[in-house]
Amino acid sequence: MKSSINLHNAMFSSILRGAMRFFDTNPSGRILNRFSKDIGAIDELLPRTMLEAIQVRFQLTYCDIRGNEAPQSV
Repeated sequence: MKSSINLHNAMFSSILRGAMRFFDTNPSGRILNRFSKDIGAIDELLPRTMLEAIQVRFQLTYCDIRGNEAPQSV
């Protein structure tokens, strides 16, 4: 998904703009591990969240359509 790519690029840009002290105090393995963990979490959660948002949208649309119908006489 494009949003995951955008997040990756934003995170990478932020790391590159970090102070040298950050890289001196944190081993590269720890930085890479945290980076991949965060991207993995987004890749796992984003599709599920998008699906749930679409389902809610359809449910709200259905309720709106049902609410605008004329009441049926008995």
